[in-house]
Amino acid sequence: MKFKLFALLIFMFYGSAAYAPPSGTRVTTYVTQSLLFGTITPDSNGGVIERYSGIRNVSGTASFSGTSQDGQIRVTLTFCSAINEYMCGFDLSFMTTTLTGPGNNMTINLFRPSATMSDSFDANPLYATFGARIAYGANQTPGTYTGEIPVAVTGTPSGIPYLESVPVSITIAQPPITITNGRALNFGRVIPDISGGTIMISTASDTPSNVAGNSTFDGGALRGIVNITGAANTLVYISPISNTTLSGPGGNLTLSSITTNVTSRTLSSTGTSNFYTGGRLAFPAGITPGVYSGTYNVTVNY
Repeated sequence: MKFKLFALLIFMFYGSAAYAPPSGTRVTTYVTQSLLFGTITPDSNGGVIERYSGIRNVSGTASFSGTSQDGQIRVTLTFCSAINEYMCGFDLSFMTTTLTGPGNNMTINLFRPSATMSDSFDANPLYATFGARIAYGANQTPGTYTGEIPVAVTGTPSGIPYLESVPVSITIAQPPITITNGRALNFGRVIPDISGGTIMISTASDTPSNVAGNSTFDGGALRGIVNITGAANTLVYISPISNTTLSGPGGNLTLSSITTNVTSRTLSSTGTSNFYTGGRLAFPAGITPGVYSGTYNVTVNY
């Protein structure tokens, strides 16, 4: 009886050799979710952000909007060769890559998988969720950056790696434009024509002149300078400036024909630029001496 059993085992071994499954756990994969960082308004000094069970700053002070999500791969395991099938599973291995877009490439790395799965045959297929970090540069050029993360999925035990590519994207938003007063528009010290008049400062010179009347100028006149900050290497547009009022001891004066030396500017590689302003100021006969001041509004858009 023992002899017959032994012979039967040998026969079964050799008879089934051509149909034996390959050694090691095999995997098949499918990308069920791309890794999305959504839209960020970056820190102008650069920084690092992380997307994993939410999105956050690692360094810098970026703000977030739009849809973001972790990446996800569905893994199906077959041909488990472990003594106990519950020992079968898979490992994930991520490779650092770069995202390309309108500006400098960005590096994506420091991946965080949800886990290394082990109880594969208890829940097959399995879903591996993961996130990563992206480093962006100072004054990163706005636009959408895309790439693919190479992921090696290896069945355990002793499986053969299967390479999958997971799409990843991030959109860098244009930072808000900041407008600051670089230098006040100043008509300086004026000895007015007793009959009244109109004086002006052009955007081409700090020297005032008479438009009407014969006033005398005693120094201190300056064109205005407006500083702007925004997205590096980006064209911005300057809107026409409305008239405004200067107030002083003799009442109100109208500042009109406020002009700029340009109507658009391309910001520098650091996201900065400026422009000059000038205008005309009318005053009545017998104006009360003193200081007259006010403000004017400037609008700049992408």
